[in-house]
Amino acid sequence: MEHLNAAARRSPGKFPAKALFIFSLVLLATFLLVACDSTPTPAPASPPTQPPAPTPNIQATIDAAVAAAIDVQATASAEFPAEEPAEEATDEPSGEADEEPAEEEPAEEPTAAPEPTHTPQPIPTPRPTVTPVPTATPAPTATPQPTATPMPAPTATPVPVAVPTRVPPTPVPTPAPVTIIKIDSNGAHTCVLFSDGSVRCWGSDVNQQLSVPVGVTFADVSAGGSFTCGIQADPGREGAAFCWGKDLLGTLQVDRSARLKSISAGRQHVCGVLIDDTVACWGSNERGQTDAPVRQTFVSVTAGGSHTCALRDDGTVDCWGANNYGQRDYPAGEVFTKIDAGDDHTCGLRPNGTVDCWGNNLWEPPQEEGIMDIGSGD
Repeated sequence: MEHLNAAARRSPGKFPAKALFIFSLVLLATFLLVACDSTPTPAPASPPTQPPAPTPNIQATIDAAVAAAIDVQATASAEFPAEEPAEEATDEPSGEADEEPAEEEPAEEPTAAPEPTHTPQPIPTPRPTVTPVPTATPAPTATPQPTATPMPAPTATPVPVAVPTRVPPTPVPTPAPVTIIKIDSNGAHTCVLFSDGSVRCWGSDVNQQLSVPVGVTFADVSAGGSFTCGIQADPGREGAAFCWGKDLLGTLQVDRSARLKSISAGRQHVCGVLIDDTVACWGSNERGQTDAPVRQTFVSVTAGGSHTCALRDDGTVDCWGANNYGQRDYPAGEVFTKIDAGDDHTCGLRPNGTVDCWGNNLWEPPQEEGIMDIGSGD
């Protein structure tokens, strides 16, 4: 025991290294025995698609353990350098007779530190492979095909239709009512002039005195003994005389080149005021009824049975032709606004609306005021 203590005191750095080395060898041997004796549990049958687990290499494991032990020893030697402590004096007396005095051991030379060798990297110990237990592979289920979602039909965007701008109808002027502007009678028929230029006649039509020309418009009209005359109002023919019915001694022989402002038909002759305000007459002149005054102006003229009278612009009267009944003897000093000759007499309308007549006086005219128009017959 004393030797062991002395040895421990002499070599305190070596003992632990050896002990570690021996301890490592014991652990290695134990591991090897366990590895060799242990019967590995048979792994369950692996699926055919999985290779078997590799068998651990025992020789490689032993080599790795030896290398680890050598590495441990080298590390311990480097950590604890050798020291030779001074030997302590022993005061205990020797108890045994045969014990020899202790010999002084020579001092040990310092051991050179081992050259560092390349420490092999430890090979990791392979762990036993755990074979996974195969699980039942579920049967693949049919992947449901996505149901085609019906796409909504695109709604047609209505194309804006251009709404035509409603054009207000052009106002049609209301035609002026057609009115009568003149009426005249003679012989056995009567004619009327309307404001639209049309003429309508009624009565005896033995000599076609009612046959008004078609398509002709008039500005004046007058009924004769057995004929009718008018003044045209058609463009290009304004003022031309137009007569129809029986031609009595040239009553229908009209000078179409003359332009008239007014016209009057008698029993067998016709007179009119020209545009220069002079008077022109044609037809029968057996009593001088067509001999109108020359270079005298008038505003109107009227033809009777066999005489003619005209009204000046000052209201005075002048007459020519037959005077067997005094039909030419108008009242001296009287003024009139209108005159009209009958078969054998003449009448005039005063400005105050009263009437005065001269000639064959079978019946007296009314003596009242307010008369606006007059006409004479047989």
